[in-house]
Amino acid sequence: MLLLSILPSIILLVVVWKGDRYEKEPPGLLIKLFLLGSLTTISAFIIEFLFENVILSFMNQQGILFALIDNFLVVAVAEEAGKYFVLKKVTWKHPAFNFTFDAVVYAVAVSLGFATLENILYLIDGSVFLALSRALFSVPGHFIDALYMGYYYGLARFADAYNDDRLKKVNLKLAFWVPVLIHGFYDFCLSTEYGIFILVFLIFEAVLTFFAVRKFLKLSKIVAPIPGSSYSEMASPAGAVSTAGPVSPAGAISASPAGAVVPGAPAAQPVEPVIRASICNGEQVAGFRDTRTGRFEEVMYIRNQSDLEAFKAEYGIVGEIKKEY
Repeated sequence: MLLLSILPSIILLVVVWKGDRYEKEPPGLLIKLFLLGSLTTISAFIIEFLFENVILSFMNQQGILFALIDNFLVVAVAEEAGKYFVLKKVTWKHPAFNFTFDAVVYAVAVSLGFATLENILYLIDGSVFLALSRALFSVPGHFIDALYMGYYYGLARFADAYNDDRLKKVNLKLAFWVPVLIHGFYDFCLSTEYGIFILVFLIFEAVLTFFAVRKFLKLSKIVAPIPGSSYSEMASPAGAVSTAGPVSPAGAISASPAGAVVPGAPAAQPVEPVIRASICNGEQVAGFRDTRTGRFEEVMYIRNQSDLEAFKAEYGIVGEIKKEY
């Protein structure tokens, strides 16, 4: 049963670690985050016990209102706050934190540490069925929360390096509150006794998992060196999207010509957005070309202007994109 408790977290952590395509994070740092993340299970338990049994003891604990308050403002806040505290305290100024995707790896390590100890406590006297259900829903749920926390946390650190205090604060808030809302809704659906909420949960879980996996795969291809870090002026790997351009209010990427030097940004910009169009049938494909090797990586078909705008929005590209025939 112990193996079933820890195996899902280990598998997901390895997947994320392998997804860090450019520079693997120090194992010692990840172990530290994992262990500290597991300890936040204890602080969350204490906070949840106090609120549910003391502060909210006067409420009808079978009602919808209690379920909303308990799941969103107590459980979700207590658990995500602990993870967020460890993440920011340990990694914000850590020298290894030199790419925005590192934030995803760190957040996942913290969250899976929490999920692992929580799983062990749940499964001390649990059944194999409970272990499988938690492996399919609970642990991936913590992983998804961490994915969004890490995404916004990485953007906040990137904005901080450019001294954009407003964008930093916005993304730090999103790094905390987006996981809280996802977590709270997840728990709320499962804690009610109404069948409709179980159905909503299953749909929510399927859709969220799909978009989370899609987002993870895209994020793993986007390598944004954090300005001022030891690796901020190193070239990105082939096939990765370098976002080391100037930061606009929306944190956009400048679609500069290959090899152009953008003021205030690292000189190395080895990947450029390109649209390849067929002379024969007019078919267009958007993607990124490595300016050093010429290697082109397809991302999506462009059927109309809406597709083009969606591609630019997804990767934060501003300006015209070079077209090749």
